[in-house]
Amino acid sequence: NNNEFEIVGVGKATITAKYKDVSDTVVVNIYSIDKLEFNKRGYIVKVGDVVKLDYLFDSFDKNEEDIIFTSSDDEVASIVDGNIVAKSQGKVLVTAKYNDIVAQINVIVSDNNYILGDANFDGIVNSDDAAVALDMYRYGNSTSVQKMVADLNFDNIINADDAALILDIYRYGE
Repeated sequence: NNNEFEIVGVGKATITAKYKDVSDTVVVNIYSIDKLEFNKRGYIVKVGDVVKLDYLFDSFDKNEEDIIFTSSDDEVASIVDGNIVAKSQGKVLVTAKYNDIVAQINVIVSDNNYILGDANFDGIVNSDDAAVALDMYRYGNSTSVQKMVADLNFDNIINADDAALILDIYRYGE
């Protein structure tokens, strides 16, 4: 009566409007644009720690319990109830899947509390860390731990791309 309708699910709806002898019909397809993405560039987690995955999920159905999380190596880290459970040193790829949407994020499990992007280990990510990453690229002088924390795109190469990502963290946060 008030020319409004309520969307209650996904599918096809036929709407017919009538006024006296005139009527018109329109078919409306209702669909959900689902979104699933991680809010961080990656994680460095200490062996023995449990860390909640930070992700964005939006779906018309809101069935967050239907997200399936997997780890590429459960011996290094497993995913339990949306948490990273760090077991042994190494690197894993965590995959989140909801319907046809797939999001992935790298997780490094280490023996210490390192911060992703903190290449000079001063406890903050800033332009100094980007400069260290560029020095690592230019001169190759770095420790394996520095390589681990400075490789923000997880391609096993420290270069200007990583320095740019460090600056992004400095400017915009993780």
